[in-house]
Amino acid sequence: MHLNIMIIGFVLVFVVILINCCCYSVIAATGVVFPSSSATNTSLTQLDEIIFLVLSQENKYHRGIAESLRRNILRQSQELNLTKPYVYLTHETFRHRNGAWAIIPIIEDVYRDLVQPQKTKFVILLEPNTHVNISVLLKYLSKEDYQKEQYFGYPVYDKEATITHHFSFFKNPSQFKYPLLSAGIVLTVSLWKRLVETLPNTTFPSEFSIDPAHELALFILNSVNGTRLTSASSYHCIRAPNSIMKATRKGNIQAGAKECAIYRKEFTPCTKLKYNGMFDEQPLVGIYNRLIVAVKTCKKFHDERLSVVLNTWGRLIPHLRIFSDTKDKRLGTVATGVPNTEMGHCAKTIKILKLLDAELTRNASLSDIQWVVLADDDTILSVSALVRHLACYSPYEDLYLGERYGYFLLNDAGYNYITGGGGIVFTRTTLKKLATNCTCPTSHSPDDMIVSTCLSQFRIPATHSSNFHQARPIDYPAAVVAADRTNTISFHKYWQIDPYAVYEKWFKENDENFLFRNSIKIASNEHPRTAADDVDEVQIMNAVDVDGNANNANVIFNAKKHSDYEMNHTDL
Repeated sequence: MHLNIMIIGFVLVFVVILINCCCYSVIAATGVVFPSSSATNTSLTQLDEIIFLVLSQENKYHRGIAESLRRNILRQSQELNLTKPYVYLTHETFRHRNGAWAIIPIIEDVYRDLVQPQKTKFVILLEPNTHVNISVLLKYLSKEDYQKEQYFGYPVYDKEATITHHFSFFKNPSQFKYPLLSAGIVLTVSLWKRLVETLPNTTFPSEFSIDPAHELALFILNSVNGTRLTSASSYHCIRAPNSIMKATRKGNIQAGAKECAIYRKEFTPCTKLKYNGMFDEQPLVGIYNRLIVAVKTCKKFHDERLSVVLNTWGRLIPHLRIFSDTKDKRLGTVATGVPNTEMGHCAKTIKILKLLDAELTRNASLSDIQWVVLADDDTILSVSALVRHLACYSPYEDLYLGERYGYFLLNDAGYNYITGGGGIVFTRTTLKKLATNCTCPTSHSPDDMIVSTCLSQFRIPATHSSNFHQARPIDYPAAVVAADRTNTISFHKYWQIDPYAVYEKWFKENDENFLFRNSIKIASNEHPRTAADDVDEVQIMNAVDVDGNANNANVIFNAKKHSDYEMNHTDL
């Protein structure tokens, strides 16, 4: 009897094995495999199971940073004897997509063109100035289940509801944590697949794209059963950890030190620029002296806003022009001859660009100008950070630089533009194209968006720099703006803030140090005015030398001073 039981047992085992084999063959024949959970390895095992997606740009400088990141990732994989990873740069892979930087517009493209369903486990979003430590990354992801719909990153939040995030969570914005993009975002392929499925039926709160990380996190929250960011601040870091720099000779991290898989690198000022195969060194003083800034304003803001400009950053600009609808001898405004409008200001802006181009063309004393900046009368600017940043770009090529926004990027007709409040930078050649080819549909059309459409006919893209800011400091998480304060270029709007205090906190010390190190003197605030300070449209068009003997049109001395603010120039 025992023998019979044993025989029956062997037969049952054989039948079970046979059934499993047949079922697997049937499933395999369909091309889809659904392994049982007990037999599945749900964690990362190989580097080629990751897609690294770098949100890159076409501009030479930004492209170079992205290519450097790709080379670094590939080099690390070779040194660790790992399988070759998949590293894609969006400006190459999705060249046809204007909105690749906004992430959501390429969600379907990434899954269709890059994801390998039977292999890919994670998609990692990176900015070009992000660093990846491959060995730490593999250690971190080996603990995570790629079959779960989840994503990881360094969490940040808004203290106040802000226009840059479409006033989401107005009553309590701090409740919503979203990832710091420069510290990397890791998404499981399961989550990515779910986003592809839900995207066609999703209605977004705005047609504007501003902050891709926040907009992605909000999309995930609303589309995937309330899924929220999984905080992984132990591995996603806001800056390079000292522990990596202090690694022992054996390559091990010191006990108790923080291990960062992905972290944000600080901006590195450029010293030499390669142009036409030659290295051209651009001394910062040379960039400073070849810079002209145009401020657009109107009569009702002359006293309220121009006094701030002229007693803070405006006093440091070597060539400053203030354009208004009215000539004001007290403040040295240039009358454009264009009536003010309540919104859009397209006619005014295009007229300003034409006047600038006319002056630079006809005024011999300005023949060396290479950089043109257009700013609002409530822009708060760091002259030193601007000059350092411009050293990374060629003055001989077209440039359209600032903080980038997107409009209708989910549509093929969507486009990017540089928002005006944070400042827009053009090279001289780009200004010429705008001044001679750009017109406004209406006088109140949105000027910054029209400028972008005008430049699109010349295939000049909007080049983004996160150092420009369209909003106030309080409209950004402290971790975002404070991480690289030295290189922050601008903020915008005076609403519910003290602009003098903002300039003093963020820019004054760096600007003064820049002037001192480069032995740059600026005029005293008590210097008498000269006839050269009174400039209008007619004089510009007639090529009058508006800079006078001092070659400094920003010496406006009767502006109202802030009682608590005094720029100390006596030591310079």
